[in-house]
Amino acid sequence: MPTRKRKRISDDPLEQLVEDVVNYYLTSGDFNGYDWSYRSSLPEQTPDLLKKMVRPVIAAGRLTIRTDSQFPFIKRLPDEPIEEQLRRLDESNMHLLRLFPSVSEMKGRIGSRFRGRPFTKELAQGHAQLEPRFFDPIVLEQYINDPRYSCRFSDTFGSIHSHEPGPDRQADRVFLQTFGFAYDSKWNRAVAVYIRYLHDLSPEHQHLWKARELRGDYKLHPDYYRGSVIGMWPEHIGILDALLMEEKAINEMARLMDRPPLFRTEFRDGRPDGLRFLIRPTQREYQRFIHVLDKLISENIDLKFFGSDVKRTEEIIGRDGQVETRNKGSLRILEEWLRARFHPKQGDPIAEAIAPLKRVRRLRQKPAHTLEQDQFDRGIFKEEHDLIVAV
Repeated sequence: MPTRKRKRISDDPLEQLVEDVVNYYLTSGDFNGYDWSYRSSLPEQTPDLLKKMVRPVIAAGRLTIRTDSQFPFIKRLPDEPIEEQLRRLDESNMHLLRLFPSVSEMKGRIGSRFRGRPFTKELAQGHAQLEPRFFDPIVLEQYINDPRYSCRFSDTFGSIHSHEPGPDRQADRVFLQTFGFAYDSKWNRAVAVYIRYLHDLSPEHQHLWKARELRGDYKLHPDYYRGSVIGMWPEHIGILDALLMEEKAINEMARLMDRPPLFRTEFRDGRPDGLRFLIRPTQREYQRFIHVLDKLISENIDLKFFGSDVKRTEEIIGRDGQVETRNKGSLRILEEWLRARFHPKQGDPIAEAIAPLKRVRRLRQKPAHTLEQDQFDRGIFKEEHDLIVAV
């Protein structure tokens, strides 16, 4: 390839090299690494001599490298420790080695460039493209509640895109290829997005996300990290998806028993509306989640499964001495059926299994009979998580 012409800044070859790398990084169109085949300030040298020449600027933390084993054309992941970079330099054949400016080298170099695009500016400052930023989950509401957007997500990841015809203004048309979820030590939930994808947003939407950015020690959900960074299939099923799969498995066992399915409705093509982890941790949103969860469990039980094995009514003697016949709840019938057929040798696993399902039922009934003021409480994130784990 022809050598690109560079404006000479310094008579010092290493200083000129740094300037060439910085200039190429900022003008390449996608914050690409500097290719050795473009070098204009260095004389033709053997790979060993070039390694010796560039080693000091890497050791000083001014430039960083990517080699052929690291997808070298962009700064995909954060810079490795200098010692590891020097080891890679020593082992490289220089064929696909690319140079990038470090974050410290770019400090003070950007000035007013990329004004109005805060996440584009972070890439320009030398940050890695797959470096996550964390946001209050409320940031998703502007897309979830707007029919012009499709906001799809599971327990671990999601995406956002505009429908066609979409928003009137081009600046409001959004394509966020991927986002994930993250947690801090107290199970507070955050939305995680890599700078690369935030950079693709319009300046208007970059500012909307910037306003909801969180500071703190958040860790990416491990399955999202495996899929988006390492490129490996997740090791686990999302817990809400697993709940639906459990119901399908139980129904299949019922069919093998020549009984009607235990659950009336199976969700084979997606989740019911509202079955998702909370975006806004308020009592009202939590109650809506409980409502959906209870409809999925106790209200979804088909009493035909039990046949005549369990009485569906009971007689209650009232205060006036009158006998009243009442219907038993579906969870009580399930528990009585289990106790009639299973006799554990130790403990009471049936009670342990039924208890969280009854708790969901009680939580749903409580707001139906009381008037409570809505409250915002981040502790609800953990409360919801613990409940669904128990269920």
